[in-house]
Amino acid sequence: MINIKLYGTPTSNYEYIKSVLHYKMHELGIEMNFVEIQSWEDYIKSNIQSIPSVEINENIIFNIPKNNINSSINTIITYIKNETMKTFQKNILVPMEFDSASINALKYIIDRFPDSPLTIIHVFSGLLDLNDPITIVPATPREDALKNSLITYIKDALKGELPEQIENVEIISGIPSNSILKYSSDKLFNLIALGAREKYDLIAKWFGSTATNVLKNSSTPVLVIPKDAQYQSIPSKPIIALEEEEINARSNQIMTKIFDKMTHCHILHVTDDEDNSKMEEQEIIENLEKSKFPFGYSVSVQKAKNITEAILDEAEKKNASEIIVFPESNSIFKQFLSQNISRNLIYKATKIPVWSFHKTTENK
Repeated sequence: MINIKLYGTPTSNYEYIKSVLHYKMHELGIEMNFVEIQSWEDYIKSNIQSIPSVEINENIIFNIPKNNINSSINTIITYIKNETMKTFQKNILVPMEFDSASINALKYIIDRFPDSPLTIIHVFSGLLDLNDPITIVPATPREDALKNSLITYIKDALKGELPEQIENVEIISGIPSNSILKYSSDKLFNLIALGAREKYDLIAKWFGSTATNVLKNSSTPVLVIPKDAQYQSIPSKPIIALEEEEINARSNQIMTKIFDKMTHCHILHVTDDEDNSKMEEQEIIENLEKSKFPFGYSVSVQKAKNITEAILDEAEKKNASEIIVFPESNSIFKQFLSQNISRNLIYKATKIPVWSFHKTTENK
């Protein structure tokens, strides 16, 4: 999240700067905490030399000359974009169980984001769980015993000490999906990375697993990693299940945060109208060009009733490294929810990780 302070009195220039900043942040999908400051005492405290001025993250102040407003705003936007790209990978939350799916997810994230600090959590329901391999130590609280056991379990699985990028290991209690969502929100993580098991019991398939519940309800980006997924080094080859109107500055901004410039993306649009497929494909290409899509790409439009199967079939054909969905559209994600496609992607994508980027809110 970017903290923005706008100093000044509510003149026409002030209101213009305010409206452009709001519009640009919304367009880019960047969360912000926007504060207006109109007190001379606060100007002095913050060492404001002239108004209007904009302060970013209490770190840098931009003075905005009246004869150069648009250029100054462009400079501010560029700075903000660079800052968000720097900070995206700083905080990754990795919820873990004592199972191979969690270990594989951890290995994937370590390979995928080798310079990003990780926090590992295990959600303890408060009930005795025979799957938790706890070492019984007299007079040791259960949470401490669980933490020690988890650290030992990770070390054994990785065949060494904890990697330096694992900065924190914590045990929390509660309902797993709810606890993960709350912990992520409270600690302001930029990404939640979850392992997906190969098989789920009937209860999980009916009510939803932890992974699917987190994916559907998180405002933080989620990466669900199947048990057999292995990170493919660059160039990445993600497949993006998008509507043509979703290819915009926001999706481009998100993509540049997580993918290398050598990435080649395949854009898949699933339709129920085969007659218009060529026209829809051309519209997608035009929109990609218009939005200045920053990667190489190919486009296909397919008619299919089963969107899950269409996405997975195309991903397999293209040897996709990851699947990306932006669940904010008025068509695909409604189908994802109504037909349980997001759940089915996790259950059926046995080797391909699934990214989910929800619509961000302006003031989180």
